[in-house]
Amino acid sequence: MDLGLNLSLSGILAGVLFGLVGFVAFNYGRKSESFRAMGIGAALMIYPYLVPETAPAFVLYGIGIALTTALFIFRD
Repeated sequence: MDLGLNLSLSGILAGVLFGLVGFVAFNYGRKSESFRAMGIGAALMIYPYLVPETAPAFVLYGIGIALTTALFIFRD
């Protein structure tokens, strides 16, 4: 059974980096009752598990950078 985990070094670093950013954004959104920040934070924590292992590293980092940028652009 393939869980789709990206166990390369770039995949692990992206998961930790964007997972931490997502965790902070989710907690901020929860405390300030901002559903937009909570949603983007949840997406940042979950998306590394959904990107297939065969995808290039720039796809993984590109999605993370786009979500992080959206977090700052669409802040309340």
